[in-house]
Amino acid sequence: MNNQLLPLVSFIFLSNIIMAQNRAGDCLPCSATLELKTNSLLAHLSPSGSMAFQLNDITNHLSFSEESSLWFTTYDPSGNAKIAAEIAEREGHDFYPGPLDELTGRTHKDTCKNWDRFYVMRRPIITNFNTSYIACLDSGHSIPIDSIPLALLTWPAKGNPHFHKLMDYTLPNTSAGLAPFWDENADGVYNPEDGDFPTISIQGCEPSQRIEALQMVPDEFAFWIFNDAGSIHSNSEGALLSIEVHGLAFAYDVEGPLQNTVFQQYKMINRSTETFINSYFNYNLNPAIGCSSDDYFGCKPENDLVYFYNESQYDGGEDCTCADESQSWCDEIPMFGIDILQGGLSPKLISEDTEGNIVLENPFLGQSFDTLVEEKLSGLSYFLEGPILDSLLVGLETPTKSREYLHLSESKFTDGTRITKDGIGYNPGSEDFTNFAFLGDPDSDGWSMCLANQNINSASPVLSSGPYVLPPDAFTTVLLSSFYVSEVNHPCPSLTTLLTSEKAVESVYETCFQIERDEPFMHEINTDLANISIYPNPYDIRLSSNVSTEKQVYIRNIPQGAEIRIYSLDGKFIKQLETNHNAYIHDNICEVAWNLQNFAGRDIAPGVYLIHVNDQKTGQHKTLKWFGNM
Repeated sequence: MNNQLLPLVSFIFLSNIIMAQNRAGDCLPCSATLELKTNSLLAHLSPSGSMAFQLNDITNHLSFSEESSLWFTTYDPSGNAKIAAEIAEREGHDFYPGPLDELTGRTHKDTCKNWDRFYVMRRPIITNFNTSYIACLDSGHSIPIDSIPLALLTWPAKGNPHFHKLMDYTLPNTSAGLAPFWDENADGVYNPEDGDFPTISIQGCEPSQRIEALQMVPDEFAFWIFNDAGSIHSNSEGALLSIEVHGLAFAYDVEGPLQNTVFQQYKMINRSTETFINSYFNYNLNPAIGCSSDDYFGCKPENDLVYFYNESQYDGGEDCTCADESQSWCDEIPMFGIDILQGGLSPKLISEDTEGNIVLENPFLGQSFDTLVEEKLSGLSYFLEGPILDSLLVGLETPTKSREYLHLSESKFTDGTRITKDGIGYNPGSEDFTNFAFLGDPDSDGWSMCLANQNINSASPVLSSGPYVLPPDAFTTVLLSSFYVSEVNHPCPSLTTLLTSEKAVESVYETCFQIERDEPFMHEINTDLANISIYPNPYDIRLSSNVSTEKQVYIRNIPQGAEIRIYSLDGKFIKQLETNHNAYIHDNICEVAWNLQNFAGRDIAPGVYLIHVNDQKTGQHKTLKWFGNM
């Protein structure tokens, strides 16, 4: 080849590679759906990150919010606006199922198809597995793989050796991790045969003991992965970012405010080769307290809280009828809140005001910064849905360009006008700036939608958290709680009940989800297992004085609430005995009878059996060997 052609050939070759990397994939949009309905707040999930909430009641289909969508907005190093954002009312998609390739930041339609799903886990699966695992450990055996639930074997955690065989596709080997789990032997690889099990992962709440990890396990949780580079951004029409998002939603079925709460965690990973600067996590919210046409919203910045409430005393007016045929709450109207519990690290400039107080400010685009601080709720803006007929309000129109999405993320209106504290917040020329729309309490003379008393029911609020700096392969995580409180007096309700519930939910987060439960291994009980015994042992019916007597052995000196599971010597589950009911109790000590039958009510065969007593609250356990000749 002519040496003079080599530079041209190389240029064409490299150009083709760059063009190929910039092309979107050919994935189909997310199609899977999931209802997380373990408590009274039912969450409708989509793998694209959208979520809607309603009352978990089969007879009452009362809503709290319609489909709300996740946005990610940023600037590239050249200052170009880049977004991945969906607006529910608009056709098209920006998000697609599954992970991205760590090297190319792209994906394939087969990968998207495989990951168009949720991986769902429930607490009883894990607690039962834990009991079996401990029993096998005590007896000197490994847990048989055929006794491990399929849900654990197919959990998409890093290095799962069973996943490919059972699911027929391969887990990515990613430095950012996959589905969270308790790592029993701390080898960094998930394998339930080693005692590993799925749980949640909260930054700053990494459990140090197995019992702590068990206490954190929600009653129901779901993990999924989605991205913005599976195909073109047909909803926002913005440029691709190559963002991979790991979603985790979880809920607890316990008394108190957690009964009305669902948690959402989003881990956003930069799979591109660019550093994203001034990046924001956003949630485009769609309030729908029953009827969607008469809802107000506001925020409490010092609490990192956004909330929805009703315009008047009656949802849908005095006749309690929704124009969109939704079910009305009538005069028993709730309030709904979204609280940012954990945010990413945001760059800040440090300065002093005229009184010598330390002030933290966001740097300009590309400017160096002094420190990093956790950023939770950084702003609440909004836009108006549908066509705007009033020429004075055109700056509030629905975003169509990338820069307009960025303006909303930066606590401005679509046209770049900053929010100001008066009326509807759109007051060009005013300088009473704020980052938060309607930050006054509804029942006060503060600036709220109640005080504004203007018909902007088509407003679509945008919650923002940022700005972040996100280098290639780095990630940031945001944790939200969505919750409601019932029957709040309207109109212009007090926030007292909502804030009380929010405080209770936050306290659970601050104590790392170490939740007290009405379960045997969660009670305060006598934890001295040294005196546990089984009598008679050995048992031989031929030595009984009356062979017609009902076969019975007794397990003695058991702390109340302890869990008793019986296994054959080869590890097969025989029966579980209860200590909370029909057990003789004296000084908090139980004696439990076993009729020598299995869980199906059939007599057991002669042989050696393992009686495993487990106090999961303290982690103590004891296994007895018992011989029976029937």
